[in-house]
Amino acid sequence: SEPFSARAQIALPAVPRNLRSTNQGGAVTLHWSAPAGGGAVSGYVVEAGTSPGASDIGAVQVGTATTFAVPMAPGSYYVRVRAMNASGAGLPSNELVVRQ
Repeated sequence: SEPFSARAQIALPAVPRNLRSTNQGGAVTLHWSAPAGGGAVSGYVVEAGTSPGASDIGAVQVGTATTFAVPMAPGSYYVRVRAMNASGAGLPSNELVVRQ
């Protein structure tokens, strides 16, 4: 059997709150608030897709900052943020449809 893992002792972070976006000059900036509970956050991952819940465009780890700016080609994108720690990624934030 496998030895006991310290990873199992760390609670996943709770859900990031209040995901919103601003558009300016071909770039989109995402802003969110840290989770109100759960395990300590060691970073965030921003997911983007072409349909609700998808991450077919990509998933980018952005460190501990609660903002992320990226140039975007014209189109509509579904984005969400997950908080992460040594146990993995928690549940996703609210999902936005970002149009550029």
